[in-house]
Amino acid sequence: LNYKFNNKYVMYYGDSSIKIAYSEDLRNWELGGTVLETREHSFDSFLLEGGPPPIVTDEGIVMIYNSAKTGERYKADKTWLYYAPGVAVFDKNDPTKLIY
Repeated sequence: LNYKFNNKYVMYYGDSSIKIAYSEDLRNWELGGTVLETREHSFDSFLLEGGPPPIVTDEGIVMIYNSAKTGERYKADKTWLYYAPGVAVFDKNDPTKLIY
């Protein structure tokens, strides 16, 4: 993501949750907090991980992410993961703020 906020580059990263980091030089990163977490009883209840680079649009910063939920299939002793893409949009004026 080639996007600057408060004169720092923004990076979303992580697995099992999405976090944010900032850098002035793209080498040294200041870690921020978690901006997106798994949601109980949802398609992303088990796993969240980054997908392609986010896109800055008029609506905000659009992030497509990978997700998974657990489920059972055919036999009670087998647990399966069901993967699906997800979309999150963050505010361009506050890249930690999830809009939708």
